[in-house]
Amino acid sequence: MNTEQVSQHPLVASNSCLTSLTVRQAAIYDHKKAEDQIAEDQRVDGRCYLRLPQEEVDEFDFIVRNAKAKTFHFLAVDKCMFTDADSSRCDCIVFNESITLFIELKENKTRARKEGRKSAIKQLCKSIEWFMAEGLLAELETVEIIV
Repeated sequence: MNTEQVSQHPLVASNSCLTSLTVRQAAIYDHKKAEDQIAEDQRVDGRCYLRLPQEEVDEFDFIVRNAKAKTFHFLAVDKCMFTDADSSRCDCIVFNESITLFIELKENKTRARKEGRKSAIKQLCKSIEWFMAEGLLAELETVEIIV
C-alpha cells in the first residue's frame, strides 16, 4: 500500500486513522469501553488502537515485531474509517513498503472460535475487496490475513 495515497483518502484523513511508527515492537488492541471509563477518554468502543509504552500488554493484543525498527504504518479501519452503518470490515491494517497485513481480532471462547473465524474471514475478504476497488491495494501486492 502506498502511504501517501492511503493518508489522502477522505475516510482516512478526516478521521485520523493512520499512524506511522518506527519502533521495535507495538501492541494493537480492540478497545472495549469499560463502565468506569472517564469522560475525557475519547477512545471509541470496538476501534483498534496502539498501546502506549507505559500500558500493560494484554493476552488478546496483536504484537507487531519490527526487529530492524523500520517505519511501518497502522491503519484503524473498523470504527474509524467505517462505522457500524457500513458493512463489516477488518479491525485494522499494518503495512510497510513490502507487505500489507489485514487483521481481525476475535476474543472468542472455545465454542465460538469456529464461528468467529468464519466471520473474520468474511470481514477480511470484504476489506481486501474494498481497498482494491478504491485503488489503495495493488493486485500484485503481497497481502496476508491474520485471524
